Amino acid sequence: MCGNVRVPKQAIYLVSDIMSNQLRFHKTKGRTPQRFLHHKGFLDAFLYFKLSAKAHNRNEELLAYWADRRAAKKK
Repeated sequence: MCGNVRVPKQAIYLVSDIMSNQLRFHKTKGRTPQRFLHHKGFLDAFLYFKLSAKAHNRNEELLAYWADRRAAKKK
């Protein structure tokens, strides 16, 4: 079995961005949510947040808030 695993830097940066954006979902006051919705990594971070929230049965209110904001943005 191989002792080393190489992960492309692009994948590392993407995962790092997704994980660092998880804290931004807890900020729902002021202009922060609107700016975050337009962030290029929002969709990836949101999908991970949704997966995590449903898997661990937590943050259901935040998930509903961000799902509503995202749906309103699409209109």
